[in-house]
Amino acid sequence: MTIAISSEAFAQSRAIRFGRLWDGVRVVDDAVVVVEGDRIVRVGAGAGDVPDRAEVVDLRRYVGIPGLIDVHTHMTYYWDRQPGTRPLGQRRRPAVTVYLAQENARKTLETGVTTVRDLGASNEMDLAMRDLIGMGAIVLNGARIGEDSIVAAGTVVTENMVVPPRSMVMGTPGRVRRSLSDAEVGSILEYAENYVRYRKDYQ
Repeated sequence: MTIAISSEAFAQSRAIRFGRLWDGVRVVDDAVVVVEGDRIVRVGAGAGDVPDRAEVVDLRRYVGIPGLIDVHTHMTYYWDRQPGTRPLGQRRRPAVTVYLAQENARKTLETGVTTVRDLGASNEMDLAMRDLIGMGAIVLNGARIGEDSIVAAGTVVTENMVVPPRSMVMGTPGRVRRSLSDAEVGSILEYAENYVRYRKDYQ
């Protein structure tokens, strides 16, 4: 479930109501998603499942869905849509492209996609964007993902979440499960470097 919870609400329960909710298996009519702090604790249906004294967020005009996963993206393919141009025909310095491509990342998040698998960018611009988001230099929902961290597929990174470097993040909402070893970080970097090195062979 893609829900941004501000720090001011951590002390209070929230009941978020949807007209319908799909949890990945079934459709729940008149759904009630109960959030305590930064964690979804249960899903019910109807006014009877709204806890006493909970803050009610009425989104019954909408359908709730889990955070989506896009398994094939090129996040840094930025196009300004100028007349007479094409997405792959605009030449810029890599740093400029990374900066402009923030728009792609924000639009992706706004559509409900919370996890992406980027299939490569020249000059490692996709890795640069990941690192800049982690450093807080690119802010999407206020989250900061530390360098050389892994965010598992399907993980919901909540608003203003801070992940230390070299961490494994999993769950809904996302939580730091453990630190990554030197060997694991080395393996990740080696895989990324090999992908960049050999990807042209498969184009």
